[in-house]
Amino acid sequence: MEKQTDTAIHDDEIDLREYWRVINQRKWAILVFSLLVALAALLVVFSMRPIYIATATVLIESPQKNASSLEEMYGLERVGSEFFKTQVEILKSRELAERVVDEMKLVEHAEYAGERQAGFRASLAAFLPFLAPPAVEPSAAEKRKQVVQRIMASVSVSDVRNTQLAKLSFESHDPELSARIANKMVDAYVEYNFDTRLTTRDKSLVWLNERLGPLKAALSESEKKLQQYREQQGLVDVEGVRSLVAKELNEITIDFVEARTKRAQLENVLRQADSGKDWMSDPAVVNHPAMQKLVEQRADAEQQLAELGKRYGPKHPKMVAAQNQLKAVDVNVRQQLGTVMASIKKDYAIAKNNEQALQRSLDRAKAEVQNINRKEHQLRELEREVSANRQVYEAFFTRFQETGALGDFDQVNVRLAESAVPPNFAAKPRKKLIVALAFMASLMFAVMMAFFLEFINNGVRRPDDVERQLVQRLLAVVPAIKFKQEHLPGPKALFSREEFRSLAESMRAIRTSMRSGVVSGEGCRITLVTSSLPGEGKTTVSSSLAFAFGQLEKVLLIDADLRKPSVHKMFSISSRSRGLSNLIVGEANVRDFFKKQEESNVTVLPAGSIPSNPAELLSNERFVLLLKKLSKYYDRIIIDSPPVHAVSDALVIARLVNEIVYVVKADATPVQIVRDGLSRLQQNGGKVTGVVLNHYDVRQSDYYEYYYGQNEYGAAKN
Repeated sequence: MEKQTDTAIHDDEIDLREYWRVINQRKWAILVFSLLVALAALLVVFSMRPIYIATATVLIESPQKNASSLEEMYGLERVGSEFFKTQVEILKSRELAERVVDEMKLVEHAEYAGERQAGFRASLAAFLPFLAPPAVEPSAAEKRKQVVQRIMASVSVSDVRNTQLAKLSFESHDPELSARIANKMVDAYVEYNFDTRLTTRDKSLVWLNERLGPLKAALSESEKKLQQYREQQGLVDVEGVRSLVAKELNEITIDFVEARTKRAQLENVLRQADSGKDWMSDPAVVNHPAMQKLVEQRADAEQQLAELGKRYGPKHPKMVAAQNQLKAVDVNVRQQLGTVMASIKKDYAIAKNNEQALQRSLDRAKAEVQNINRKEHQLRELEREVSANRQVYEAFFTRFQETGALGDFDQVNVRLAESAVPPNFAAKPRKKLIVALAFMASLMFAVMMAFFLEFINNGVRRPDDVERQLVQRLLAVVPAIKFKQEHLPGPKALFSREEFRSLAESMRAIRTSMRSGVVSGEGCRITLVTSSLPGEGKTTVSSSLAFAFGQLEKVLLIDADLRKPSVHKMFSISSRSRGLSNLIVGEANVRDFFKKQEESNVTVLPAGSIPSNPAELLSNERFVLLLKKLSKYYDRIIIDSPPVHAVSDALVIARLVNEIVYVVKADATPVQIVRDGLSRLQQNGGKVTGVVLNHYDVRQSDYYEYYYGQNEYGAAKN
């Protein structure tokens, strides 16, 4: 788990050296492709006709503020950026282009007429005459339309920042013509501006004159309605009448409030009398003139009775006399109260009638005020209508007079500031820039394709991919060797010649890695050399590895590829020689089967006769016994077997050996196929010691140069 985590972290890191390796690996292809594209671009740009650009400067002034208020009303004044942008678009309009085409008669001009004929149809007829459509002469309208479109496409307008100047540029193959058309475009724009102003003024006068009649009639009609309404309602001074009625309404309201208050007071006295409440608590009764003297007498009698009560008892003659006097006063008060209540009732009736009369007067006054308000509202509405019609009429009449009296309205606010002159040099195509851009674009494209090819390549490309993707030990990297002869040389030549020193060093590295974990005196080690697919160089590795071990040990090399044996080619042994297959089936003359190599301590057991059932033959118990017997005579047995994915022979042998060396062809065999092959070997009991990365192009990294120094590389053969 920890190893997988480290691998994931390593995958997320950006390795600039890896990017450089990808580019460096295909640098010549990238450079050649870029140079070819640049050369093609160079040929194209030099075959293109030069284009000249002439530029004229036009001054576009904003309309003056004092020109006319009519300009503001009808949008003739456009102050600011919107006005300027609008004028720039007019300079590029179709109408100006049509004027220039017609005035300069460009339809008959040699440049436009000639290019129109030498179009796609002419090119197609030159190369494929049988596919070219029949020539059809376009109509005059079609010719004019095509030329106008060409003129519009050749015009460009740009503004000069923070000024009222605009640059009009025209492109043409003829420098003289480009200057003439640029100046003519500005002249046409000035004429267009002048014509537009005249047309707008004339249309404005006509429209204003048409509107004045109905406006005057509407004003007269509204004035007539106002006068008729005044006469019908008898209105002279609405404000005076409304003030008089308002004053009268205010006075009636005050009297009505006083009458209602008095009526309410008397009504309260009568309500208390009817309910039997103490009449002495009501101020209206107590303050009545007929009751004041009796109220004073009763108060005196109550005071005298109270003073005597402090000195005498209730039955004392003076107390009895005082009580009788108080009773007599109460009798007089009750008698007088009836008279007072009758008077109060009479006053209440009078107050109530007075209140009702004032209420009626108040309602009449309110109705009169409301009537006056309605009349005033209708009057004001008619007056507003008259005022509005008068204002509109006067405004249109004033504008009509101003428009007709304008003296400087026809003054044009645009003019040619600087004429276009024929250019001395062509502006297009910019040959150096185009070639440089083509080279840079093709270079970037080639680099992207290099990375794309690297991305879709799912083979084991680098030594660190063995541990990172296969999770296996890397025994050694075998570089790709360029052989001068047709066939692969023997192991002795591989180890003795300087040009193959890198391969010999790789084999020694494998030998060192495999011997590092072996205990001295352990006995014979049986090593299986296999690969995923044919052509990965397993026979070269097994033969060279046997020769490397033969320098230190007694080695037996067995060719167990009973289908397509090739070990005999490495040691110049006849293909008809008997070997492993004959030995398993029990043929005699065993000594003749083993081929001792004089130049090394290596014995070769060829494949022998090719059997019809190789897998069954290798699964035979005789093969197992044979390996055990041979182990007594040799220090190491190296078996060259068929590829794992081709047949099942390697899986049969895997369970009989001590270690397995798995050969992978660099940048060729897909990672998943290698993983499947390793997994199948391990599932069948095989012990994979490590992986040999064969046929590695060391030009793509510093690996080989660091360990082995410079040498000559190329394509290796199995």
